[in-house]
Amino acid sequence: DSSARVSIQQIITLISNILDDCEKRVGVYDTRGQWSALEEEDVVASRHAGLLAAAKLAARMPGDSSQESIVLVRELLSKYRSHPDIETQQRACEYSMFLTSNMVGIRAEVFKPMPKFDYENRRNKFLLEMQIDQQVGPAGSGGGGHVMKRETTGQRG
Repeated sequence: DSSARVSIQQIITLISNILDDCEKRVGVYDTRGQWSALEEEDVVASRHAGLLAAAKLAARMPGDSSQESIVLVRELLSKYRSHPDIETQQRACEYSMFLTSNMVGIRAEVFKPMPKFDYENRRNKFLLEMQIDQQVGPAGSGGGGHVMKRETTGQRG
């Protein structure tokens, strides 16, 4: 059903509106009590996620939609290239650079999806390390000494 389709312009406008709305809500409460105060860190994280989402969307658009989406996203990014937050400036400049015509070759690689985090594998490796640390003991205790027991800081010696 073509009437249910959303245009790239509508999506970018939505992202832009969300970013603008977040900026306005730092420390502000809704009169109906539905919004709590947003901390500056929350707004910064939301801003960065929104800019990345827009850049990834533009980089992944197929065919004829690609150029239109790149133009729209670069317009959105231009607002943030002189933002007071230096990290936001840097991201906006970098994303904008990757959306230029001379970066076509690496754009797909830069904006490809992140691999799924293998939580179970990482957890098992950590538990195995903990078991080894508990069995070997600290250096000088006769247990070989090449691996020290973890201290309360969680660092290895």
